[in-house]
Amino acid sequence: MADMCLKVIGSGVVFPQPGTNASCYLVSNGGAQLVMDMGYGAFKRLSAEGVDFNEIDNIFITHGHPDHYSDLIPFFHAARQGRKKDLNLYGYGGLNELVQAIFNLPGTAPESYKLNVLELHNEDSIEMAAFRVTAYVMEHFPNGLGLRIAAGGACIAYTGDTDMCPNLAVLAQAADLLVAECSYDNGHKKKGHLIPREVGQLAAKANV
Repeated sequence: MADMCLKVIGSGVVFPQPGTNASCYLVSNGGAQLVMDMGYGAFKRLSAEGVDFNEIDNIFITHGHPDHYSDLIPFFHAARQGRKKDLNLYGYGGLNELVQAIFNLPGTAPESYKLNVLELHNEDSIEMAAFRVTAYVMEHFPNGLGLRIAAGGACIAYTGDTDMCPNLAVLAQAADLLVAECSYDNGHKKKGHLIPREVGQLAAKANV
């Protein structure tokens, strides 16, 4: 995948599991990086991986369930201790409302840096120096997103939480790496989530 690299910071489900954090993925390309989701445990794990949170410029939040955003709270709190760089926060329709709710908590609103919040809609794309990120609306949470990240001819597709839906195949089509949620086994299908059989069908259809 050229120089693009994905590191799993957390891939756990909504229930706490020893040794596993909730959803968080670090994508790097040369010296550039972005983060997809900030579930509980992610902030501390990023530090353990040697990531300076003050150097994180771009965070994407796929939807508004706490296991995908909760560690924005300690992130914002720590950033008040002198962060200078702008922070870009991208995500689902409704992200601005979530951010304002977080800022009602003491010690979270920016003081020394600028926070840019941008809500993404279906097929919106963000062009960065090292990445092109395209959002697709998934089937899980109102306006919840999957993300397709392209760089240097390579592509990573991240479903976020979702059930089967038409946009899944578009998101995943011919990706070099598919990161698909799979919270339950084949015998315990739940609405809004994929099971292993469906992930296999998606991979075959999308030629992953």
